Amino acid sequence: MREWLAGLRVCAFASWTVCGLWVIGLVFTSSIFAEESSQETKKKEVTFEKGIEEILTAPFGVVVSLGNILVSPSRLPGKAEALYRYPSHVTVVTQEEIRASKAKNIPELLRHTEGLYMHDAVGNQQDLTVSLRGFNEGEDMLVLVDGVKMNEPDANNMIFPLIPLDTVERIEIYRGTSSAIYGDGVFSGVVNIVTKRAPVDREAFAESVFEYGSYQSQRYSEFVGGKAGPTDWSFSYVRNLTDGYRSNGGLRGTFIDAKWEIASEDTFNWQILVKNTDESMQNPGALTTSEMTADRRQTQNPADGREMFMTIVSTDIDWDIEEFLTFRSNLFYRENSLDFITTSRTFPVTSGTDELITDTFQRGVVVELSHDQEILHTTHHLIAGTEFTSNLQDDERFDTTNGVRTGVNTSRVTDKKTAGVYGQYDFDVTDWCRLNAGVRFDDVSFHFVNELDATADRKNNFSTTSPKVGFVLQPWEERLSLFGDFARSFKSPNISDLFAFPDVGGSNPDLGPEKGESFEGGARFNLWDRISGAVSYFRINLSDEIQFDSTATSIQFPFGKFTNVAKTRRQGVELSLKGNTLGLDGYFTYAFTDATLRSGDHSGRKLTMVPPNQFTWGTSYTYEEVTLGLDGFYVDDQYVTGDDANTDSPLEDYLVTNAQLVYKPKDDVEIFFRANNLFDTLYSTRAVIIGFSEAFATGTRFFNPAPERNATVGIRLKF
Repeated sequence: MREWLAGLRVCAFASWTVCGLWVIGLVFTSSIFAEESSQETKKKEVTFEKGIEEILTAPFGVVVSLGNILVSPSRLPGKAEALYRYPSHVTVVTQEEIRASKAKNIPELLRHTEGLYMHDAVGNQQDLTVSLRGFNEGEDMLVLVDGVKMNEPDANNMIFPLIPLDTVERIEIYRGTSSAIYGDGVFSGVVNIVTKRAPVDREAFAESVFEYGSYQSQRYSEFVGGKAGPTDWSFSYVRNLTDGYRSNGGLRGTFIDAKWEIASEDTFNWQILVKNTDESMQNPGALTTSEMTADRRQTQNPADGREMFMTIVSTDIDWDIEEFLTFRSNLFYRENSLDFITTSRTFPVTSGTDELITDTFQRGVVVELSHDQEILHTTHHLIAGTEFTSNLQDDERFDTTNGVRTGVNTSRVTDKKTAGVYGQYDFDVTDWCRLNAGVRFDDVSFHFVNELDATADRKNNFSTTSPKVGFVLQPWEERLSLFGDFARSFKSPNISDLFAFPDVGGSNPDLGPEKGESFEGGARFNLWDRISGAVSYFRINLSDEIQFDSTATSIQFPFGKFTNVAKTRRQGVELSLKGNTLGLDGYFTYAFTDATLRSGDHSGRKLTMVPPNQFTWGTSYTYEEVTLGLDGFYVDDQYVTGDDANTDSPLEDYLVTNAQLVYKPKDDVEIFFRANNLFDTLYSTRAVIIGFSEAFATGTRFFNPAPERNATVGIRLKF
């Protein structure tokens, strides 16, 4: 291990040394090599829009050359980079794989990628919490949609129901610490979601989907698009309806996604995007053991739920100023309004129903320059950029009785501003060796205004630098690539940690940022055009991790408070395989995760709600117009939330198998049937144990039961 780290330090020193020499050399050689650079760059540059078309039509399970799978190496999409030249573990889910999965939402799709796991914290099986690499609350993973950060400022989590899967073209999952590119709060990885656009080879296109399934579930989806000279346009409309598996578990949602794009001779691209979501979601909540035994589908929280309304307007520019110099920018505005009614049955003081109204106004801009240069037969790629974001959140919390507001207990405004400057440098030492280095400086500020108590107003400020170094070796061209990287990252406290629940809730305005170091090593491979995949080992060490400390009591915090006390380690192995043989297409993923506390009274104990083992699998067979598929997932035992000492019985493991049948009489028509939880497994994805409460006995366990066997039938039409 020491030798491996020493090697990384050597790579880091070499990368930064070469970077300095490159900048100096650039001043003297730019004019000499400009003509050569423009010719070489013109040959090597490929945009996502052109390159991704090569793989979007690949059938599910078919092995694709590593050189054909494209990812974005920078904060903004633009220049495409072959996957095998990226220095960390990446998964790309293509449009055809999304269609073949028959998943209802994004979390259901991501469940079948290595290392991602999820649980249902509210009981409706719609608003799932997605986590990665030993983190369990979805707060340490960044989610981007068309370049816009979607994490909510109050808890740094993503509300996945706001983006329907029907509007998605592809998803890229970048594992590992990425603060050097993306800034605050990226300990476990980045999920980059790209929404649909019209096919580049069709002047007009339309696709309709209708589904009907268990629990009175209905889904209507319409996508249209076309071309007119240099202009592309597309429009998506999705309507989701379901009564839900449990009482008070329904959803009603309408989604609109529109794009307008104009391109000029492949040198200038301007895009305008508008997204709108109007959604009503019910939350049945958790059940005790006895309640779940009596009726898994019941609810004890008949009033709980939330109304959500979101609008995003963004514009992107991609401009090749010169053959070797590109300008990119993203300017966005996002408005999100939530009306959330929740009944607390597990809070360690008393039960009660609250209504929380949250209005969030986010705006930001990212500006990026990239430069490619050929010097002495070596390729140099430099990216420099800056990012500014503002998140203004206005919260009001009301006590309620029988749905009637009885008083205001919270009224606050929090303004979070972030300014970041970053740079990234890739140096192709040879055709088979690439070095990568990057660094980002961020300044994060909070201004909190308590409209009920001016003495509680606070201002906080955090500044940090996040470096990263990596390498890629290609001993066998596009058949095998070895990669490794080392990075430092940070995560500032979120609004809930700092200000949302003062006194009884334990919010602590004196919190500082969490700090992390991670390294990763692995390989990507393509064997005999039959089996492709990736395997990696990772380790993430965190210090000053924010956790609730029930022993840090005082007059102000009678039940404890959030503190920067924890040290944790998360390490593991991730494996993915995809192949085809004897007419069968299939995939298999496996993840081992060891997540432990390294400080405090529970040092050495396992972190809760982190399964040590999980795997997913799928296979399909096609005969003429009919495709039969089976897939499933396994999640190991895991300690429940609240059992930090690991003394209570864990949440039991579960294995779920699904089946589907697809009939495709012609290319433009597809009829499908899918059965979920084929063997009617009874399981729960999340459990909580409470230490004390006025309403329940100490040690009471609460569960969120998952659906039993259910089915969906649908049809997809293309025009």
